[in-house]
Amino acid sequence: MTIEADGPDACVVTAGADDPERMVTYFATVGADFEVLEPPEVVAAVASAADRLRRAASRP
Repeated sequence: MTIEADGPDACVVTAGADDPERMVTYFATVGADFEVLEPPEVVAAVASAADRLRRAASRP
């Protein structure tokens, strides 16, 4: 994993994993806002996880 500064309040993290879902789990537990720039598989995994969590949070 590498971390590079990207302005005063941001950084770019380059990381890898065997499975896009593992990347989602890792970044979701950091406790900070994040944006996935690439690859498309991880972007899709984040969207899928967000949908599942949104549904779970809306259930009574």
